[in-house]
Amino acid sequence: MTDKMFDVKTGGLLTIDMQPFYINEWEFREKTGNIQGVAERIRHLFMLADWLNLPTVATFEEPVDQNGMLPESLESVFPKNGHRVFKDAHNCVAEAKNIEVFRNLGIKRFAVTGIETDVCVFQSVMGLLDSGYEVLLLEDCLWTSEPDHRLSIERMYDAGAVRGSFKMFCYELTRYVSNCPWMDHLTPIPDAFPKEFNKPEEVVQTNPIPK
Repeated sequence: MTDKMFDVKTGGLLTIDMQPFYINEWEFREKTGNIQGVAERIRHLFMLADWLNLPTVATFEEPVDQNGMLPESLESVFPKNGHRVFKDAHNCVAEAKNIEVFRNLGIKRFAVTGIETDVCVFQSVMGLLDSGYEVLLLEDCLWTSEPDHRLSIERMYDAGAVRGSFKMFCYELTRYVSNCPWMDHLTPIPDAFPKEFNKPEEVVQTNPIPK
């Protein structure tokens, strides 16, 4: 991916395996930052994606009856036109039934979030790059149970992914001051904008980026 600005007309949001089984299992033995902080940033991205009509895909690792769907905090704000992909492979584009979902979106790049950085995120990103997609990694919206996920992140960058962050992405999507309803001077907030959306700066400060 060239290091050019992300465009809502040509890009989409991909969230990998944010399922209750993993979130609840790992919440009590975290080694790399706050998984609930990652979930909160993704919740805000869902709200922003819905408002901007940004193509959004959420993946779910089988068996779903064990791992679950999105937790309620994410399900309640999942974009109305979002797509759900169910996978057995760690790579979300390894199975023919899922490749069609991505192709039908008609876009060429994805901002990637989710868990785990060194397994399903890593293999999905490599699969997307191999399939000709461009990838923007939102580092503070990724999580793994391992104490250090730098190796997998560096491999994804070496393969062609571009680095990004939650706050950077929010402002990159909106581009103009007049298109940022969360800013203090824009009152009242437009009716169509989600009332639960906080300033990106406040979300980041509340849930620090994992080291």
